[in-house]
Amino acid sequence: MSNNNIDDKTKVLIEKTRVLQDKTIINHDLNISNKPNNPLDIGSTINNRFILDKLLGSGGMGVVYRALDIRKKEAQDRDPYIAIKILGEEFKRYPQAFIALQREARKSQTLAHPNIITVYDFDRDGDIVYMTMEELEGVSLAAYIKSNPNGVSVKSAQSIIKGIAKGLAYAHSKSIVHSDLKPDNVFVSSNGEAKILDFGIARAVNNLEEQQGDKTVFDAGELGGLTPAYASLEMFNGEAPHPSDDIYALGLMSYEILTGSHPYYRKTALEMAQKAASVKKIKKLNAHQWRTVANAIEINKSKRISNANQFISKFEGFTKTFKIFSASLVVATSALIYTTFFMPQKQGPDIAFEALPEATQNIITTALKEGNTALKFKDYNAALHYFNNAYETHPKNPDAVEGLNTVVAQVLTIIKNTNDKTANLERLSVLLEYPALANNTAIMDLKHQLEAQ
Repeated sequence: MSNNNIDDKTKVLIEKTRVLQDKTIINHDLNISNKPNNPLDIGSTINNRFILDKLLGSGGMGVVYRALDIRKKEAQDRDPYIAIKILGEEFKRYPQAFIALQREARKSQTLAHPNIITVYDFDRDGDIVYMTMEELEGVSLAAYIKSNPNGVSVKSAQSIIKGIAKGLAYAHSKSIVHSDLKPDNVFVSSNGEAKILDFGIARAVNNLEEQQGDKTVFDAGELGGLTPAYASLEMFNGEAPHPSDDIYALGLMSYEILTGSHPYYRKTALEMAQKAASVKKIKKLNAHQWRTVANAIEINKSKRISNANQFISKFEGFTKTFKIFSASLVVATSALIYTTFFMPQKQGPDIAFEALPEATQNIITTALKEGNTALKFKDYNAALHYFNNAYETHPKNPDAVEGLNTVVAQVLTIIKNTNDKTANLERLSVLLEYPALANNTAIMDLKHQLEAQ
């Protein structure tokens, strides 16, 4: 695929992953009718509903097509096309293949996040097993990196890196580890948004599955779900999946996005464990950003960043000296500053929420929902963005006020627990840039105190 509009005659990148290989085939012919083991062709119909329109790519789990959804077309949907993944022939050789893809679909359907591809359904048509998902426009991260051999600017890289990290944080919160994260399994959409693909070998963390009585009967390792250049040492050793496995891959990809090169020159963690790993520093990153990337690609798990939330916080400059809030502290602090940090000039909005037009209500409700989701993962920038939008749309909205209070409480507590004056003043200035917080006395008072020191 390319950054430009894609037509049926355009050749696309076909990314095909095999057992213990990381191989990309470029400019593969879209016409696959001469493949003896593939009964499908462009124009084939699956389940009397999906007409295959274009081959998009292939991988260890199967082949992905663009398809016309007849039902959507009949319903006059403005975008009747979807992506459909067909179970591959190699994959079918494994007796538990159907279970594997079923688990992929089930787990993927629980991952409703803007940085994870949306999965719609899982079904079969005779011996054809398939999964439908949203169609994306853009390029794979592998193609993006290849087209930028010297890396991209920090500004350009940040949105992609943070997008991947946010998607992982969400998946990890549901105890789902990707287990095969690599540039081929990340998509950069035409609007620059990162989307994580193919949780097909994702395995729920053992403890949680056992507690829920859903014992794993399928091990992704049986399907060759390991890409050597991006697999952690623990994966090579056959250890249980852990979020830090994904962090290792995230660190490697971050390095590639910024420099165009793999930090270990595509040597495996197993190989690097036998020698003293030496990585060239990325000079264009500031100190805390470089420490974050360097800590993410540590071969030794005990030295590696353990989860995506920690990665995000460190990459944004929230150092390890900052406190991690317990639920009780958050609740207590929020209650304490409700009237102290963000006292509205007048109690309650001038116009009741119920009196607003339905479209406006929907905008506010969506913003509040997104704000609370961001806050759950301590993504303060996103939380502030959404709560501020809700507040500006409906001034003094109590839910927006409560959300802002919570963010302010947590951020101010963080600031008070670090001695980095320059960074703290910068964070306070950013807070005051939000219209809903422009006259916040608590923020301004703390800023004046720091400036006077």
